[in-house]
Amino acid sequence: MKDLLNRRRIILLLVDSILILLSGVSALFIRFGWDFTSIGLFTPAVLVSSLVAIGSLLLNGIYRIVWAYMTNREIGIILRAFAMGYLFVFLVDFFTDWVLPRSIGIVMFMVGAILVLSSRMWWSWYTHREFKTDREQASRRIAIIGAGESGVLLSEDLRNNPQSGKVVLFIDDSDRKVGREIRGIPVRGPISRVNDYVKELQIDELLIAMPSATSSQIQKILSFIDLQRVKVKILPSLLELIDQQPSSRLLREISIEDLLGRDPVDIDLQLIKSQFFNKVVMVTGAGGSIGSEITRQVATMGIKTLLLLGRGENSIYEIDQEINRNHPNLKIKRIIADITDEARLGEIFEAEKPHFVFHAAAHKHVPLMEENPSEAFRVNSIGTKRLLDLSIRFGVERFLMISSDKAVKPSSIMGVSKRMAEMYLRAKAAETENVKTKIAIVRFGNVLGSRGSIIPKFERQIKSGGPITITHPEMRRFFMTIAEASSLVLQAAAFRENGNLYVLDMGEMVYIKDLVEKMISLAGFIPEQDIPIVYTGCREGEKLYEELFTDDEKPGPTAHPKIYLVRESEPYSLKQVETWIDQLYETARKGKKEMLRQLIHQIIPENCLEEGEEYDVKRTERVSQTQIR
Repeated sequence: MKDLLNRRRIILLLVDSILILLSGVSALFIRFGWDFTSIGLFTPAVLVSSLVAIGSLLLNGIYRIVWAYMTNREIGIILRAFAMGYLFVFLVDFFTDWVLPRSIGIVMFMVGAILVLSSRMWWSWYTHREFKTDREQASRRIAIIGAGESGVLLSEDLRNNPQSGKVVLFIDDSDRKVGREIRGIPVRGPISRVNDYVKELQIDELLIAMPSATSSQIQKILSFIDLQRVKVKILPSLLELIDQQPSSRLLREISIEDLLGRDPVDIDLQLIKSQFFNKVVMVTGAGGSIGSEITRQVATMGIKTLLLLGRGENSIYEIDQEINRNHPNLKIKRIIADITDEARLGEIFEAEKPHFVFHAAAHKHVPLMEENPSEAFRVNSIGTKRLLDLSIRFGVERFLMISSDKAVKPSSIMGVSKRMAEMYLRAKAAETENVKTKIAIVRFGNVLGSRGSIIPKFERQIKSGGPITITHPEMRRFFMTIAEASSLVLQAAAFRENGNLYVLDMGEMVYIKDLVEKMISLAGFIPEQDIPIVYTGCREGEKLYEELFTDDEKPGPTAHPKIYLVRESEPYSLKQVETWIDQLYETARKGKKEMLRQLIHQIIPENCLEEGEEYDVKRTERVSQTQIR
């Protein structure tokens, strides 16, 4: 390998020597024409000057550079080498009797620089050339949506990696760019005509290169594209592109988050960081979807120690590995424990003394909890109660529980168990106002991409060719991204009030049927034709619609426009709630289903557990959209 490298350097040196001599001869002919007597007189000076030029190239390290990847820096080195060589010749000529006419010297070194530079540019082009063969004709034809800086950088990256395809078009809405060319690639518009360009130019793949675009803008662009005709990829947002230049390796597939996603959330980072700085933070359920995202965001807040608590060792191991990679200096402790094990929790609190507790651990799967009701109450209700009691006993500054919209007019055991946890926290806050621990609850709906989400299930069904199973054509749910939900949870944690219930702005509800059809189209299939949709009927404990507020709850504003403070009647007494939790658990544990249903109806009269009850579609729609405003 070393011999090959030396041989290449010698060949390159010989080529440069010939080019420099040629530039010297050219300078002599330009100066003297066919006057061979004068040419012969100055030929020795030209030969010496050629040696000086070669020596300058050697001194500037020209032969250590890989010219296939030349940039402006390498061009500058060549120009510097020839300038230094001419300066040396000029000084020798000025201070000695050795004579080389200045015109010959200037022309010689200028032509030499041009010839050497041209040879390097040719080599760079040659190594990245695109052969006009059948293979090229069969390669992917790419159009980039967005002719801004990100789109141009992406096109350059693809030009250097021709195996990825050939960029044949930019598509943009800018009148200043449409009808012109960028780096030899035509720009056409507007974006709304994208399908026409795909058909006309036989585009195989569209790349959306608009990192600064909002979610609504991306959705609008996607609405113009026939996803059955062309494959689409997208560059990440500016937030994800921090310290990275747009390139083909960062491209990702269009996800359901892009189709249903929401605009980025603005949070008061300074306020949040000031609350968490140098604190010990515990996250229960740290390996879960919401818990793991909270740990990712908290890890950036300058905390002292991060306590990852969970029952599943694999999920805790994975999130620990991820946080360690991204924050190698952060102190992390991995804790495998059950939140219902009071003795074990007591040892942990005494040893670690957390300042903040984010309680995200819970059983969330509705049908599974219908089959295992005692587990729902043991973990979601009793586990929360024990965790809060220990937090107060050990002087935790802030305790925040993640709740669910399924706790509102619950139709499932899971929803009831989360509602009881909410009631306990509100009652505890009311009866322990003077203690150090500030208690808060954050309630929101479904998150896109969570492990318990229906999205992964639909993706698996699409990959297997269908059918996709939906329980009911009128099924509708709230959705938000995991990152958005977690950011707003941190913002709510920075509020210092005690006993508050916060509800996140979930936007508009989405029909599951529409969601599925978009996912099928995204995969390149036609809904109902390529992938059938089958309706299986509502499962036990499942509602057609979820709500964010009960009839007694009134939403009010907070310091953040996407977080609502819930106002409701006075909470129940702590003793009463404790009694109800114990009764529900014991009844469920003994398998007395009818008695459990009656007890739930006594505690939560507005529950929807009655079999065969029709849910009022219009009323739910009205409540979900007007209460939140």
